[in-house]
Amino acid sequence: MSNVETTGTTTTAEPASPTAGGWLTTADHKSLGTFCLVIAFAFLLAGGGIAAALRTQMARPDLDLIAHRPYLQLLTLHGTFSFFLFLLPAWLGLGFALVPLQNGARRLAVPRLCATTAWLFVVGGACLIASAFARGGEAVSGWSMDNPVPLHHVGGRGVDLWILGVGLVCAAVVLGAVNLLATVARLRAPGMTWSRVPMFSWSMFVSSAVLLLAVPSLVAGLILLFVDHHLGGRIFDAGADGDPLVWRTLFWFFAYPALWATVLPALGVVSEIVPVFARTALFQRRVAAFAIAGAGALSFAGWGSELAGESGVPKVLFSVTSILLLGAIAQLLLLWLATLALPRRLPNLKAPLLQALGLVSVLGLGLLGMAVMEGAATGKLGHDSYFWVGAWHFVLVGGATFGIVAALFYWAPKLWGRHLSAGLGGLQLLLLVVGVDLTFAPMLVLGSQGLRRRVTTFSASSLEPANLVSTIGAYVLSLAVVLVLVNLLVSVKAKRGRAAADDPWEGHTLEWATSSPPPPHNFDTLPDVRSDRPLADLREAAPPGEAQDEAEASEPAPAGVTA
Repeated sequence: MSNVETTGTTTTAEPASPTAGGWLTTADHKSLGTFCLVIAFAFLLAGGGIAAALRTQMARPDLDLIAHRPYLQLLTLHGTFSFFLFLLPAWLGLGFALVPLQNGARRLAVPRLCATTAWLFVVGGACLIASAFARGGEAVSGWSMDNPVPLHHVGGRGVDLWILGVGLVCAAVVLGAVNLLATVARLRAPGMTWSRVPMFSWSMFVSSAVLLLAVPSLVAGLILLFVDHHLGGRIFDAGADGDPLVWRTLFWFFAYPALWATVLPALGVVSEIVPVFARTALFQRRVAAFAIAGAGALSFAGWGSELAGESGVPKVLFSVTSILLLGAIAQLLLLWLATLALPRRLPNLKAPLLQALGLVSVLGLGLLGMAVMEGAATGKLGHDSYFWVGAWHFVLVGGATFGIVAALFYWAPKLWGRHLSAGLGGLQLLLLVVGVDLTFAPMLVLGSQGLRRRVTTFSASSLEPANLVSTIGAYVLSLAVVLVLVNLLVSVKAKRGRAAADDPWEGHTLEWATSSPPPPHNFDTLPDVRSDRPLADLREAAPPGEAQDEAEASEPAPAGVTA
């Protein structure tokens, strides 16, 4: 039992706070993962603030707080910041920090590539911010840039900076995806077969594979967009034998799988949390792994659903494949509920599980909305209506973003040695669930009432109640995000959170076999990996008296008492 004695002791060392200079030179995947999270949350604040401003404009009929063109410019920045500079770096950052630990590796496969990835996000973000202040040619086409840039040859530097910024983000995503794929494929601990890879690492592997295959399509589109914009290519000009559908096809062949690629890691997070707090194995774990892989594969078969209304697009085919993807995710929800319900004891209702259950509640509503939209394809409930906005935001905010929050509550003690505040977490959970429901459910109603996407104002009084409720929900959602950030700053940065033991949750996977926070080399020794739950195997193999001693040793010392 030497492994238990080596890895089960509580550390009293405080985690070092990385500095900007340290992030420039370090190869420690945990510090660089934290850096990516810092970048992501900075842009979450920016994107969330813009969203609140946009919803304020839509709170009442005929408001003119924001003019038409600035509104579209802000809408473009909101979508660009929220997806390219929040969701992508946040999940890659969590992957950088956790995947080597979960797989028993001492580092990422290519450590310096991790730093390059992080700084490409910084430079790309700077270009995208600059695009908002460039004179002439501001990006006002939404995050998909499908109108009017490919159709009207907008001049100026704003669009050029948008193209450059998104291109740099694409480079960062490719490098990050390659690094994570190589780490899982080549640096697993002895005994960790593919069937034993932790669910979060597996979801990051699938997500990285999806991104690696999808990003080249967007890069090709950006190159053609630059040619069309500057070199007289007229590739997207229907009046000059071009075809505007080329851009939309290239963009959505990237965007549809990439959007789902930010949801897949959230599914992995919940698949880690639920069995730990249910104190059992994940029900039908192999089926769950296949469901995540199936959702990743099917994401490439549903992109055409976003081209609804275009002649020649096989609507039924893409609707069916999109609904099959939703079915794979719904199957995961059922497996989680079975894991919680089958043991003859109540689950351990700690903060991470509560966050995960909040995610399940809103993601379930999101899947229903997506199913209705994919079935309708066109009309009031289709892809050009406000119903689309509500359904996708249910999935991306209620799924991908909520998953990041749940991951932080679960792994913050391991990464930074401090628990997040459970009290603040409970209030934030309530506000997040209520905010998501109040913000996006009324958008489904607005879509059914005929409101179209990208409108900047409305006159019909029948649209006012749902718009007002959605605006109130956006404020509640913004407050929830602020509470998450306050919790991180107070608990981790200011070190006011409760000190964490090495294995505070009695986890199942290898990251809980090292100190909290881990040393630069991650592990001194590793337990044998004989199943997909090596830490649970280790506890079960320990004699009863020794297991009790270890449980007591893992409890943090009371305040003012030195271990």
